[in-house]
Amino acid sequence: MKTTTYLIFNILIAGIILVVFAISGIHRPDESKINKKCIHEELLGGKCPVCGMPDGFSAIMRGDFAKASTFQKNSNDIFLFFFSMLLLRLLLVWAILKTDWSVNKLINLDITLSFIVFIFFFKNLALQSIYVFYKMLITGNVV
Repeated sequence: MKTTTYLIFNILIAGIILVVFAISGIHRPDESKINKKCIHEELLGGKCPVCGMPDGFSAIMRGDFAKASTFQKNSNDIFLFFFSMLLLRLLLVWAILKTDWSVNKLINLDITLSFIVFIFFFKNLALQSIYVFYKMLITGNVV
């Protein structure tokens, strides 16, 4: 039962990532949004850490990594995180079906690799978010 549940979990996560990639491939980046303010920026006075991500992903799906950075400077890192997670999920599905590794060993490997990949690709976004909150708490504004 545990093996089946973990297999379904990995297939679902891979499927969700593929849907996000498909939507990003269909969506056309809106270049008129590059310099528009979001509600986060209007309320807090600072750029939102994730504004432009959908357009950035769309540009990446079209192979334009430089343009993706104009929409959102972290979009390449976040996209690579999701791509890495897709590969990891597919690898885990293969391991569940084709190897004799225990599910507990696979889950431990999954947790360890996911944590390392998350820290590697989200470090810049996390540091930016911490800086924004620090500025907001200390100075009372974000600008």
